[in-house]
Amino acid sequence: MNRYCLVRIFVWFAKGEDRQAANTLIEQKLAEYYEEIDACGSDEEKVRKIHDLMLEKIDSVSGVTIYDVLVKEEAQCEGYVELFQMLATGAGISSFIVTDYDTYNHAWNMVNLNGSWYIMDVTGDDPVNGDGSLYYTFYMVSAAEYDIDDYALNLL
Repeated sequence: MNRYCLVRIFVWFAKGEDRQAANTLIEQKLAEYYEEIDACGSDEEKVRKIHDLMLEKIDSVSGVTIYDVLVKEEAQCEGYVELFQMLATGAGISSFIVTDYDTYNHAWNMVNLNGSWYIMDVTGDDPVNGDGSLYYTFYMVSAAEYDIDDYALNLL
């Protein structure tokens, strides 16, 4: 299956050889993710694998571009949602990005499994305490269960 991604071009990738090197690194990292995702049988297993791989590999810091997330392995919510969206789409799973930059300056994904939509907030599940645990507080929750006010209070 061919999978494509868009790399935002910033000043540090102004030269063609720098862009090519960045694209090569991104493609290598994506191939590593997809090798594990493609080994899953069901869409539910794929979504769980995407969630877990992202939590295992990425530190919650300041990255927003796909390069930051995949190569530097650091992200804030924008980076998490962009990578989740890319991986889910590449795995054939319907999802989209939701943003609330007016009130909470946050973003998350919506995922469709078995005809139902669920909230997936990988940023909210990031183990920022560094204990290596995987959290599922914001994994596949309904809109009724997802209280953005409670989440925002935990960010303070």
